[in-house]
Amino acid sequence: MRTTVLLGPLPAYTVVALSMYLTATHLIYVDASAEVRKETWILHHHIATVEKLPLTASGCPLLIHCKNFRVAHFVIGHERDCHEIYTSLLKLSQPVKPEELYAFSYNPKMPKDNREMGWKLIDVKVDYQRMGFPNNYWEITDANKDYEVCSTYSPDLVVPKAATRAMVLGSARFRSRGRIPVLSYFYKENNAAICRCSQPLSGFSARCLEDEQLLQALREANPGSPFMYVVDTRPKLNAMANRAAGKGYENVDNYDNIRFKFIGIENIHVMRSSLQKLLEVYETKSPSVSDFLTGLENSGWLRHIKAVMDAGIFLAKAVKDEGASVLVHCSDGWDRTAQVCSVASLLLDPFYRTFKGFMLELNSVNCTDLPDIHIIENMLVYEFFKGASIYYVFESNIEVCYNRFLSSLKISDSFYPSDNDYHSPSSPDPPVKAPPGASDTLQLDTPQLPEIQPCTSDVSQLSTAQLPTPELTLSSPPVSEGEAEIKPPSLHARRCSEVPQTEFRRSLRLRAQSKPT
Repeated sequence: MRTTVLLGPLPAYTVVALSMYLTATHLIYVDASAEVRKETWILHHHIATVEKLPLTASGCPLLIHCKNFRVAHFVIGHERDCHEIYTSLLKLSQPVKPEELYAFSYNPKMPKDNREMGWKLIDVKVDYQRMGFPNNYWEITDANKDYEVCSTYSPDLVVPKAATRAMVLGSARFRSRGRIPVLSYFYKENNAAICRCSQPLSGFSARCLEDEQLLQALREANPGSPFMYVVDTRPKLNAMANRAAGKGYENVDNYDNIRFKFIGIENIHVMRSSLQKLLEVYETKSPSVSDFLTGLENSGWLRHIKAVMDAGIFLAKAVKDEGASVLVHCSDGWDRTAQVCSVASLLLDPFYRTFKGFMLELNSVNCTDLPDIHIIENMLVYEFFKGASIYYVFESNIEVCYNRFLSSLKISDSFYPSDNDYHSPSSPDPPVKAPPGASDTLQLDTPQLPEIQPCTSDVSQLSTAQLPTPELTLSSPPVSEGEAEIKPPSLHARRCSEVPQTEFRRSLRLRAQSKPT
């Protein structure tokens, strides 16, 4: 939504007097002209770009684009004031080094034990134990202690018991960035597993005995199936181009009892371009319905969402219906791979449809298997689209599941922070009505998954109604009287109440002129 000043609908060309404050963490502007005082808080790290436009008769315009697609347009009376705000926001929102972030200078006024509670909220080892590890076929290994094997994997990995250290080290040398096949999700009912890795450095003829042995150990860790799927989420043409560069995909002649399959999800560059086109449609002033739908189709965004959902459904069907384990990878195994594995886990396991489980899934997509440090730096500074587009595809898939199966997910639309969540520190979170049939434990039946349909290449054939809506049969016990309301945790960066008024470093009285939305 293109909004001006107050991030909400205003009459055309309304002049509003407001106060602006810059703190170490937030840009805050206050509208005291209305009957009820309204504060709008924008986190500095939510700001993507700050642009100072040419001087006009009304004042000096300042345009702020946020990473959550919000656009704030200020018109400041004096050019000098505008320039000072502009330079300050650049320094606060686009640090040159990570050490310049406020987190490194934050001096909390609370005991150390209380501060560490947030870090202990998500424990991957606890989730491993919940899935039944260690067991007769799998074990939790510290082979990656101190990140010796792979710098972008967590220290604790789940691998087959039959996998030796020599296999792990040999496979790491044969896989891009050392990202060996490790377990992502385990389906206890039939011992089938979803594993993830990166592409092999196979080229046209190279092979690795240790990598072949490790994949065989993955397959044998599921004695109920004679084969294992290996899913490459890239388009085949992209994978063949990587093979010409010395990378590529598995040669089925070198691996015993695997079934290879391409899915065809586009890479991060295509995703980023599609997201940019979607934003351009989103920011169009007063588009007709026809123009909006045409722009939406041309962006390709719905096609990308459908491709990821199709892949997640394929994995869920393979695990539940066929009882087969699946190994998933793309190029480096951290964008498309993470999304597909997480969507499949969400469909298969009711735990991941609860608040706690969903937090674990978000942690898996964004934190547990760390992305390249350059992507982290780019998201902190300028090129936030480089990684953000992947997350928005994943979020869109979750929204599809939520909208289609409202009573089956113990997460609501208020799980995501609303506009006011960022700038109403005094307002408590409203209680969320639980969907019909939901309970605090939310024991769900395993979904019955539909036949997978190939992703259409004709964008014009796609519509919102055609997004994958698998006929999942999800049920839950009735709600007891004391469980009618569920209050979601505040997972977003709510630091509003922690910024005292005494920290305000600057206050400017501004004239802000809104434009038609």
